[in-house]
Amino acid sequence: SSSASFPVSRTRRISSSSNQPKMPKGRDAKADKAGKDEPSPGDAASSAAASPSPKKPRGVATKRWFVLSTGAVGAIVAVVVAVWAVMPKERVEMELKAAEMKKWLDSTLQPWFNTSSPLPLERRLKDKGIKAKHPVLFVPGLVSSQLEVWNALECFGDDRRWKIWGGVDMFTAVLQNTSCWLEHLTLDEKTGLDPYDGAIKMRAQEGFASVDYFFPGFWVWGKLTEVLGSIGYDPNSLMTMSWDWRPSFDNLEVRDRLLTKMKRRIEDLYEFNGKQKVVLVSHSLGSLLTFFFFQWVTYHHDPKWVDKHIHSWVNIAGALLGVNKSTSCLFSGEMKDLNIFGPVIRYIIDKILPLPDRVRLWRSMGTMRHMIPKGGARVWGHLGEPTFMKFPASPELDLPFDDFVGWANSYLDKAADLNTWLDKDTYVSMPPPDQPLPTFRDASDAIKYWLNPLAAPLPYAPNMKVFCTYGVGIPTERNYLYQKMPATHISNHNQQQPTATDQVLTSDQRLVDLPVQMIPPHQVSGLLANLSSATTSARDAWEWPPLASDPRGKVEVLDSVVVSDGDVSVPLESLGLMCQLWRNTKRYNPSGAAVRVREVYHNISMTQELMRDSKSGNHVDILGNEDILELVARVASGDDPTDERTFSLIQEIAHKVVNNEFT
Repeated sequence: SSSASFPVSRTRRISSSSNQPKMPKGRDAKADKAGKDEPSPGDAASSAAASPSPKKPRGVATKRWFVLSTGAVGAIVAVVVAVWAVMPKERVEMELKAAEMKKWLDSTLQPWFNTSSPLPLERRLKDKGIKAKHPVLFVPGLVSSQLEVWNALECFGDDRRWKIWGGVDMFTAVLQNTSCWLEHLTLDEKTGLDPYDGAIKMRAQEGFASVDYFFPGFWVWGKLTEVLGSIGYDPNSLMTMSWDWRPSFDNLEVRDRLLTKMKRRIEDLYEFNGKQKVVLVSHSLGSLLTFFFFQWVTYHHDPKWVDKHIHSWVNIAGALLGVNKSTSCLFSGEMKDLNIFGPVIRYIIDKILPLPDRVRLWRSMGTMRHMIPKGGARVWGHLGEPTFMKFPASPELDLPFDDFVGWANSYLDKAADLNTWLDKDTYVSMPPPDQPLPTFRDASDAIKYWLNPLAAPLPYAPNMKVFCTYGVGIPTERNYLYQKMPATHISNHNQQQPTATDQVLTSDQRLVDLPVQMIPPHQVSGLLANLSSATTSARDAWEWPPLASDPRGKVEVLDSVVVSDGDVSVPLESLGLMCQLWRNTKRYNPSGAAVRVREVYHNISMTQELMRDSKSGNHVDILGNEDILELVARVASGDDPTDERTFSLIQEIAHKVVNNEFT
């Protein structure tokens, strides 16, 4: 792609030409206008000479037709009203039919035009007397915060403060120079920080505008902001913790002082609101960031800081034990969302977003390694398939959960400081129940434990309440079917056309070694015989949408991905296991903080799914689920909702994990 700068289409860049005349101002403008509107005597004389006879004004005929048509319409209306008035019985029947028609139209069209407006919920909250009490801080998840450009390469020109992630600007940049856009999102592969000594600098936009809407019309935190605003919250009692979701958590503290800012923001909310404790509301990866923050502030500051400042933690769809798709992204740049497309669509995607560049972007992100599944076969082997990556044609390459870390360290040796994050004993494995949780030497060693809730307990906070809520009932990727990448395919990837990367990196620095790939969907059916019996025999297939049967505990192979229960992005084990361990084991919750679990069963139609219905359990759409919105409002008002709901098999899974029945 060319390195020439290009104009990004934004209204703020449009300026009037210097050659255009300026509009006159004040009395001169009026005089100029009058001079243009009033003809001179010479003009009038020449106009009269050119016209042989005066024409009849057009307004006369128009006015006449207007009067006639208005009178006719009025007469018709009068007749209808008169007939309606003298026929009361027929009028009642017609009114009933009209009401029935309106009811039918509402029931038919409502799913298509339903925007899940929070107004009815706002009225319910008002009727219940729910009002603002505890200050609230949002902690968004992965890709939720919009990113702004502060420094850019030549291919993006000199403009600053436009959104490279989120908003209309992002789509403009992608369409006009995709390789330049990818290059700006990619971090330094060695340090995990800004590349090229700060020549490229992206930062999270501050405030609600960063998280409320990803682009116009697509809400993320917007509905929750509106609901809390309706019960009395304002920017003095409600804040958001926007953050750059690419670097690792410790690097964010080094570069942006993120954890320090989070601590001060909580303390400011606490002090400004009359020493009322703060309610933290986190989503997705933001929940793991919150857990990491608890460990950090307890270790570096006061062991009782959390108990003093935090009233409740509302954990929404928290990916506490990782997301399986993060690993497939790191290894081969693939995931279920891309693999379901046919070869033509995949070819187009690879042309727009080249696979080597995608892999390089994901491998540069420290947060992608934070989301690698934790717990090994002890947590993930309960469905009878302990293999994370299955090679049906080459069983010797099968990658069990317990051996995943060693394989990752040897394969991804070019990624930045990988050994710092992937350590079998501290980061992925779960300590046996007869052993205490591990201790650490210093803060640098502790980071590996703080990223794994299985290796670190909740902080001392006996008065804090934890609310875990997440969606279930949606097929979610869990294991993968792989094959060796054909030599010709590898060669083709190594011969990619030059991109913006080549302007600053030599060829030997590029990560284009992709020796494996997911099996193409059309080849999967002939290989299912090589899978374990637990995957293919004794278990019912999923139904999608899950309408008639209960899909709990079932697995199926969709294309080349093995799916099980979850919220479409995060598997059930990552969503709910830690909440069960916090509830039932003193080992992980030594101070006895109260823990409540509320699952959302995703049982809606495809139409409701497309319209982002207010009953959705989808990983993102759950932020607009009215039950969750009401839960957050009640907790923030000082209420203690004790009602809990569990639809999945998470309690049985937790029992077997504690008793080590899967290995």
